[in-house]
Amino acid sequence: FPIGVAAGMVPWEIGAICLIGTQCGSYLPWGTHGSTARAVVEAMNDGAWADKALSINWGRRGPSVVVYLIVIVVFFFVFKNHKLQKVENVEQAPPLTPIQKKSLIMIAAVILLVVIVPLATKGVKSDLGKSLAKMCDVVPLCLVGSFLNMVLGLGNEKEVIKKHVPWNVICMVFGMGMLVNLASTLGVFDYLALILEGLPKAAVAPVFLLIAGIMSLFSSSLSVVYPSVLPMAGIMALNYGINPVMAMSVVVIGAATTAMSPLSSGGGQIMSVFSDDLGDTQEMFNKMFLTALLAMAVLFVLALVGVFGIFHI
Repeated sequence: FPIGVAAGMVPWEIGAICLIGTQCGSYLPWGTHGSTARAVVEAMNDGAWADKALSINWGRRGPSVVVYLIVIVVFFFVFKNHKLQKVENVEQAPPLTPIQKKSLIMIAAVILLVVIVPLATKGVKSDLGKSLAKMCDVVPLCLVGSFLNMVLGLGNEKEVIKKHVPWNVICMVFGMGMLVNLASTLGVFDYLALILEGLPKAAVAPVFLLIAGIMSLFSSSLSVVYPSVLPMAGIMALNYGINPVMAMSVVVIGAATTAMSPLSSGGGQIMSVFSDDLGDTQEMFNKMFLTALLAMAVLFVLALVGVFGIFHI
């Protein structure tokens, strides 16, 4: 926020663009969204897509890069970024402290393990290789890294837990996850899949993008939208011979993008670090929500013209 504001950007634009860039990288197999979506794909529809889940994950990278480049270009002109001025009188950053150096080494070690081990064991069919790849998932490694930071005394964990952890967002994600599991056991999603089976093939991408995007405006894409909507997209891909990369990309990308809504997980995290000295909190809330709608509208148009279907497994 301080860098963007100094350059003349508006706060909600900073939040939206940062979230879009973050989500685009997160679709990689070792990223949070990529690994979560892959786990859902492996388990859904009685394992129908389990052996192709990783290929679908890699295939989803293509449309995500294409559609986000288009979204960023649209935002570039809508928000008039071409008129931004160069930031003058930028102070040189002071040298890193020993604690900062240790923290960066810890982060670099986690990133290397998350990326290198799954790639190194990709062609290995042994149980040991598969076990190592699963152990090097981003979530457990980050937990281990956080624990080591606490042991080494690199930060004030009490202050972090008290002031910087978005507890409201966490509680919302847990609560919505429980509701989704309850709906699943009651057969709600099987009923919705039966309704959607009458869709023409050409309408699958835009309709599922709208479903995932609208749901994610008010809930978590990771814990709510993926487990509930991806299985329905998988059924459509199986029954109608639809490109699975397209069917599942519109769900993942649509949900993750509109998560910039302040009522969702991504937007909630952005709002948690937005301070009053940067601007009006209520205005930030309203503009972030409208920006999420704008992004969904752009993605909807791209789904209509078939951009999500240009990559296959």
